[in-house]
Amino acid sequence: MLVRLKACAKCQGDLLPDEEDWKCLQCGARYYSEPPVNDEPPDPPVPPENDGDSKPVSVRRSSGGRHGNFLPGSTKINSLIDNRTRSVQEWIERHQEEIRYFFDGLSNQEIAEILAKDTRQVKRDRERFDDLYANGEI
Repeated sequence: MLVRLKACAKCQGDLLPDEEDWKCLQCGARYYSEPPVNDEPPDPPVPPENDGDSKPVSVRRSSGGRHGNFLPGSTKINSLIDNRTRSVQEWIERHQEEIRYFFDGLSNQEIAEILAKDTRQVKRDRERFDDLYANGEI
């Protein structure tokens, strides 16, 4: 019996052959051996014929779908990225002393005593620091 171990894209489960397709043993997802048959795409539009008196007509195709070659809402995405960057910079400025203690290797308890903060807040700050450091933002 042929089995594909950890091949399910949904749950990383094992795939077993089931008639002409594969079925995940854990979640039941199906994977077909051959792609389903689709109707052929529609023919491209035919430009009107030029009678010689008017300017030639050109058919312009956009490779980017109905919105052109840019992502819809790309301005919004860029502003979100800028806001995130600004937020990280502000956080770093507000927590410079605490970050220095993180680099010095002090414990959360020690930092909390020095800065007169709650240890839970220092723990949250250290977690955010670790995330930013791991992502190369610090």
